[in-house]
Amino acid sequence: EASAAAASFDPRAVKAYAAFAHLKEATGIERAFLCGALALPEEALPHLPSRAFADLVIGLQQQRAFEERVRQAASPKLLELIRAGFELKPELQRLQERLRCDFDIAALRATLSADRCWQIMTDHLDKLEQLQLLVYTEMSRVAAAGERHGAAQEAVRRTIEALSSGGGRGGGGGGGGGGSGGGGGGG
Repeated sequence: EASAAAASFDPRAVKAYAAFAHLKEATGIERAFLCGALALPEEALPHLPSRAFADLVIGLQQQRAFEERVRQAASPKLLELIRAGFELKPELQRLQERLRCDFDIAALRATLSADRCWQIMTDHLDKLEQLQLLVYTEMSRVAAAGERHGAAQEAVRRTIEALSSGGGRGGGGGGGGGGSGGGGGGG
């Protein structure tokens, strides 16, 4: 039954939903990296592999790309539902801007603890999770309404078809019978 409902989801909504889920996932990866890096002892920070920082940069770029995909794929109504997911609280906004400007985790440690980073990122992820559930619920509602509408249309089509196929009865226009041109008579 769930696969039947999924089959009737609007393809644009599915693309937007998938991009939104990827956005949430990329945000979770950012949280994991940042909190891990902030929790490390100061002397361990230089030993983080450069690949880890490269992954953070890629993750931040992916977040922007996924956000853009959502904006492109979502209907105006769907965008209105998830608009709050793109709005960051000031503290998280400053963190994001700082990371986009430089990736100086050592400097970030001076102003942000691992616990505080966890809290602000988790608050945002919780909001994204709630919005994702809201989007899925709305997609399901629209799909169910579409199925009911489709069933009603099918019933009307069958009724019209039945009436049309039985339409030869009852007279109508026709043709047949022997005509009236008969006869000129005898002149």
